[in-house]
Amino acid sequence: FTGLRIGVSAIKGLAWSMKKPVSRVSTLRALALNAAFSCYTVCPVLDARKKELYAALYRAKGNTMEPLLKDSVLGPEALLEAVAEKTDGPVLFLGNGLSVYRGLIEREVKEALFAPEPLWHIRASNIALLAVEKEGGPVSALELAPLYLRRSEAELKTEGRFSGS
Repeated sequence: FTGLRIGVSAIKGLAWSMKKPVSRVSTLRALALNAAFSCYTVCPVLDARKKELYAALYRAKGNTMEPLLKDSVLGPEALLEAVAEKTDGPVLFLGNGLSVYRGLIEREVKEALFAPEPLWHIRASNIALLAVEKEGGPVSALELAPLYLRRSEAELKTEGRFSGS
């Protein structure tokens, strides 16, 4: 959360001072673009810790990625259910969530494929491409805010739902 807030604050400061709009970009879509020319369904997975993953499902369509499962935070079992429900063939997985959950995915997804590790990292060029395409639409620096898929530990503690694990 802190890293995202720092990054957004830096962008807001630059955009504000230059009187320029900014574009919102999905981290998972940017990661999925590493496999944009794949003929398979692409599943970017990032380790969200706390036994959860940030994940989505995309299908390459022309020069873009069509979402089959929107950006989500879910447990590995829920991801496996979504993959089974929304796909009907090989699925290409990529991202640092594989460091933790690759074995489970290999056991449970019959047609799981895994991108080479150099493709597990988000490329600045993909972020730039999505920004140019105005994926999230141009907004003013004042309007820019991060999209959190889950609540922070501080928020959960305040509500009494944080277990500390």
